[in-house]
Amino acid sequence: MVLNWNKAARTAACVAALARQTRHLTVVVVDNGSDGAALGELGRCCVVLRNERNLGFTGGVNAGIRRALADGAKFVWLLNNDAEAAPDALERMLAAVAADPRIGLASPLIRNGDAGDAIEFCGGLRQGNDFLTTADPITYARWSDTAPDRIWLVGTALLVRRRLIEAIGLFDERFFAYWEDNDYSVRSHAAGFRNVVVPDAVVRHWSGNPLADAGSKPVHYYYYMARNEMLFLRKHLGLGEIGRPLLWAIDRQFRLLGRLRAYPAAADAVLAGLWDGFRGRGGAYDPGRRLSPAVLRMLRGIRWGAGYRV
Repeated sequence: MVLNWNKAARTAACVAALARQTRHLTVVVVDNGSDGAALGELGRCCVVLRNERNLGFTGGVNAGIRRALADGAKFVWLLNNDAEAAPDALERMLAAVAADPRIGLASPLIRNGDAGDAIEFCGGLRQGNDFLTTADPITYARWSDTAPDRIWLVGTALLVRRRLIEAIGLFDERFFAYWEDNDYSVRSHAAGFRNVVVPDAVVRHWSGNPLADAGSKPVHYYYYMARNEMLFLRKHLGLGEIGRPLLWAIDRQFRLLGRLRAYPAAADAVLAGLWDGFRGRGGAYDPGRRLSPAVLRMLRGIRWGAGYRV
């Protein structure tokens, strides 16, 4: 399943790579309320679903998952439209999950096409309330051996077993975008499933240069990252446990503000995300929204470990 939002050319390249897979699959493209961007001839080679508005990553993929389940799919492969899979990627992942019915989620090794095909992701580890990632297969193998119940996976090219979806449901649409894969990975483990990386399955991801400065990211990225960590903590920790992790998360965001002085719109998005996360507000980011003077005064009065004042 491929989600498109105003990037028809990227989506077409992604679908073309899927057509070269050595394992048969039905491709479902969900057009997430694009601004008139036509998907051309894709309707001849795959199922195209159209949402009237942008439902975010979570709402978009949920629409595709519902269609796949209705069609009887035993697995659903969620693939970002800015990713291109090696021809044997799906076959290798299916072979790995078929060998262990406890596997609910699987990811390939992901390489960054904008950074000389350097490994971008080879597994994640939840350590307390921190989510670590590695680009080293040896490190991932150690994590998998020592902490198999704390492996988390990114949603870039996520293979999902139908039985897992039936057990835990769809993606939480309050997240809209970002942190939904952290949430789904944790829910998978809580339901007794395993999350694994299949290192010999490879997907190339055109995700940008990781060395680019903060201004290269869209403003909404900062909003969702700040807000959704708050939402995640609220969802998965009780009142007696949330205090310190919440303060650490806020401190990280205030440290980020120190690096965003040259990008006031991004800094405003971080602050709005923190406030909305406190309030438990999910859904889409409103770029025209501004915090009230009272809220800004409260935030200006807070100092954290970075020593940065808003």
